[in-house]
Amino acid sequence: ERICPYRLDAPLAPDVAARLENVRIDPAVIAAAFRALEQDHDVTLVEGAGGLLVPILNRYTMADLARDLDLPLLVVVDSKLGAINHTLLTLEAATARGLTVRGYVLNHASAADEAAATNASVLARSMDVACLGSINWTPSAERDPGTVVAPAIDWNLLFTGKDEHRRPTGP
Repeated sequence: ERICPYRLDAPLAPDVAARLENVRIDPAVIAAAFRALEQDHDVTLVEGAGGLLVPILNRYTMADLARDLDLPLLVVVDSKLGAINHTLLTLEAATARGLTVRGYVLNHASAADEAAATNASVLARSMDVACLGSINWTPSAERDPGTVVAPAIDWNLLFTGKDEHRRPTGP
């Protein structure tokens, strides 16, 4: 509850799941939980649910929450067919709302996808946002996710906004 004040069972947009489960989400409760965690830690990552424009409560979206908490964004790209359009639309929506996008990470959630082979290069030339890493597909039983993710991301650029000239690309 300290980390995640709302836990909803249905794998749906938070607003929809909350309605089905008769839960009233209060963005102020989420903000208070974040502020409390932020006081105790040097780094606090906030994971969105469903995407930037997904409603948390009525018309209050993940983008609104990011704005209210003054959070820079890390866009996680599911590197498959449709990723280019989805990513560019997400960046456009973030920019239109005055949000800062620190970068994106390519997530290769499946073993093979033809689009994944070209997504990295197309995204790199289509926008001015840095690729902070590329996470290759690994069967979950083979390795601890932390050992795969941690070394694959340029944490310095994410947290400081300073580019150390490391711009990983996908496979």
